[in-house]
Amino acid sequence: DLASDFAKNPFEKVIEQVQKLEKEYYSCYPFLYQLTLLYLNHFMLAGDRERQQEILEKALHLCDHILADCKEISICNETVVLRAMILLQLGKAFEVIESLEEIANPVSATRQSGGVMVQAYQVAGELEKADSFTQINMYNEVLALVGWSTEYIAIHSDNLAICEETIRRVDMVAKAYDLIHLNGNCIALFWYQAAIMYCTQGRKEKALTYMENFVEAIENLLTEDVLIFHGDSYFTKLDQWIQEQELGGNPPRDKKVIRDSAIQAFDHPAFAVLAEEKAFIEMKEEIICKIKKV
Repeated sequence: DLASDFAKNPFEKVIEQVQKLEKEYYSCYPFLYQLTLLYLNHFMLAGDRERQQEILEKALHLCDHILADCKEISICNETVVLRAMILLQLGKAFEVIESLEEIANPVSATRQSGGVMVQAYQVAGELEKADSFTQINMYNEVLALVGWSTEYIAIHSDNLAICEETIRRVDMVAKAYDLIHLNGNCIALFWYQAAIMYCTQGRKEKALTYMENFVEAIENLLTEDVLIFHGDSYFTKLDQWIQEQELGGNPPRDKKVIRDSAIQAFDHPAFAVLAEEKAFIEMKEEIICKIKKV
């Protein structure tokens, strides 16, 4: 409801309601975690950068409160990551590294826990749980691969060979898992980064191709009748798992806010080289027109 309010009502009016609920449920840590996530996903709607900083600092304070008083390990672990995301938005990169470097270690033994869990389910005869647990992890790992690849081409934007090989491989994964329908947001972000990279390399045609892919993914995402997060004919166990999460299949941001972000995506400085291109102009007009109809 609050995410929807942010899309329809003045920002300060909604923030007032959020802060009222925050005070009322100051000892309900799962709820406070969701409010913090709400802050992080909507701070950019505040009037100016100073106010945005204030909202982020408020979110950071909530994280510190949860970590200081909450006794549920799972919530605390989630909050540590959420806190790092807020710190990054505040430009405090060294604090992010300090808080996450140890727990994000790619060779940590905890990263093997999933495989051990599946084997335990099988030994215990809990085959349905083994099936569901495996599907959920496969789904998450596919999205993680695309997410890491998005970061990878951003890091190597000056090396066309590395970027194009990464794009080639991820495009095959996207096609194999039908990501444009399974999780349009994930693949849209990848294609968007690919378009930015091609702009920096002066490859206008390629940039336009991947912006077209980005637009297609966003349009599909926003016009779907189903919830944004869902399974498909292959990932048949996902829907039940998703509905068991705090927000179910709903995103932490209302679709209107996502629409506005999609339009703003065309204003990235890298796209200055495309500003006079007819195809680019038509693409932006098309997505604005279609979004208004949704």
